[in-house]
Amino acid sequence: MKAMLLAAGKSERLGGLNRGLPKVLMPVLGRPILEHNLRYLKGSGIRQVIINLHYRADEVVDFIKRREDWGLSIAFSREEELLGTAGAVKKAERYFGKSPFLVMYGDNLTDFDVRKIFTAHRRTKALVTLGVYDSGKTAWSGIAAGLVKVNRDGRVTAFEEKKGNCAVGAEDRVNAGILVASPGIFGYIPKDKPYDFARDLFPALLKSGKRLQAAEGVSYVLASDTAEALKKTRWLACKLLR
Repeated sequence: MKAMLLAAGKSERLGGLNRGLPKVLMPVLGRPILEHNLRYLKGSGIRQVIINLHYRADEVVDFIKRREDWGLSIAFSREEELLGTAGAVKKAERYFGKSPFLVMYGDNLTDFDVRKIFTAHRRTKALVTLGVYDSGKTAWSGIAAGLVKVNRDGRVTAFEEKKGNCAVGAEDRVNAGILVASPGIFGYIPKDKPYDFARDLFPALLKSGKRLQAAEGVSYVLASDTAEALKKTRWLACKLLR
């Protein structure tokens, strides 16, 4: 199985807490977030990973190359200009071949059951299967920006991106920052243009009647996109990851 780890962000909302480091190199429990995620992907059965890069890209590459024990085939996709989450995946299209693949937001930490989300994706033949969580049952530290409405069959009926949002309605699920996509998704993403999963692609797919599925299977989702979220991630990690 192949995966893409999104790691190109500029860390602009960390308020100096990152000391200029890319978010994925910020330490949690003494290890960079990137290291936690590569270990997680390997343990989940992923064997090939491509990482998109932009902000201080060479530092991320150097970190990977200093180690030879990842047990993964790791490639890089550099972006001169940020392309957004979906645009980044489009740029790496040739890497994925004809099978469904995983996409993970690189500044999150999670224990999502990857095999479960792949199984749900294949069973429903959805174009995209979103990992989601119930905020009342899951430990989480970040901003609940992506609110997902799901019917009884697990099909996504609505997706709303609410930047800076921390309020979650009782009927909503929250985007966990992990998804499985079929190669057919590339036909809906413009080339060489900034394009985002949450703000652009998901609403467009739902409007056109394409199937988006939701899958649950996680006990924690720890984000690091703001200073407050990173502090809470480090606090929760001491309880959840040791």
